Amino acid sequence: MARVYVYVDGFNLYYGSCQGRPGRRWLDLGALSQKLRPADEIVGIRYFSAWVRSQSKAVHQATYVRALRTVPGLHDYMSYFSKETRWMSLVHPTATEDQAEVWKVQEKGSDVNLATSALVSAGYGSGNMLMGGLAVVGPTRMDYPGTMAAVRAVARYVGEIVAGR
Repeated sequence: MARVYVYVDGFNLYYGSCQGRPGRRWLDLGALSQKLRPADEIVGIRYFSAWVRSQSKAVHQATYVRALRTVPGLHDYMSYFSKETRWMSLVHPTATEDQAEVWKVQEKGSDVNLATSALVSAGYGSGNMLMGGLAVVGPTRMDYPGTMAAVRAVARYVGEIVAGR
């Protein structure tokens, strides 16, 4: 049984799987993680997202994040949106206008937080007791299967050392 950390991009999860599907809006990430990795122990779940600006959506999101915080081992990393005005070129300029002032709204932080946490990690310990974790941060194009196998092997080795075997 491997000890697994799960990393969730909240916006991609919502817009890719939950938006427009009311039955999925209250997705239990702990249960989903266990269903996706039934033979493994889910050591932790890291949820990355940003607080929405819309008042009506903010209430639902805050309720969902409070519910997520009850999932054992789940930690949320919430960022925010910035809103600024910019002049941008028109797709179809007119005789008098080739630019327009627009609001540019963008998420700040959660992608960076997720990217810096996008690593190969494994827990180690003695028996069923988790004592620590090991991780490798690498480039996007690293050999993930090989790296995952190496990290698991080193974690097992460290667990044996810690256990005095």
